[in-house]
Amino acid sequence: MGFDREATGELRDEINTVLATLGARLGISLKVGRGTFTRDNVKFELIAATITPSGEVQTPERTQYISSAIIHGLKLEWLDQTFTSHGGVKYTITGLNPKSRSYPVRAKRGDGQAVKLSALAVRQMVEWGGRPQYRE
Repeated sequence: MGFDREATGELRDEINTVLATLGARLGISLKVGRGTFTRDNVKFELIAATITPSGEVQTPERTQYISSAIIHGLKLEWLDQTFTSHGGVKYTITGLNPKSRSYPVRAKRGDGQAVKLSALAVRQMVEWGGRPQYRE
């Protein structure tokens, strides 16, 4: 038996199931990250993160937002807040990737899709779109 894309995906799903159980027992988030495979072996990245008292997983993007938001002209209180764009689409800010120059802000669209936004677009949504709409 060798590894192919389908077998690697199934293996990833099985490992994530086991890691979710272990993470819950330890009080942290554990999941499989990027991976590579050949016909004979598979190598995955393991991502471990703490969980805040409010239940938010401290992803690397979330941590980067907290430490680097001010550099991009963003405010710390915008993290986890929901904003409405000029077109009526709702976005929730989830983090920041400072290595991405054009679209460093990470967000989830109202339908749950992960998206990348420019810092300028986020500032415009806040400044021109009014106050953030806090989650209920």
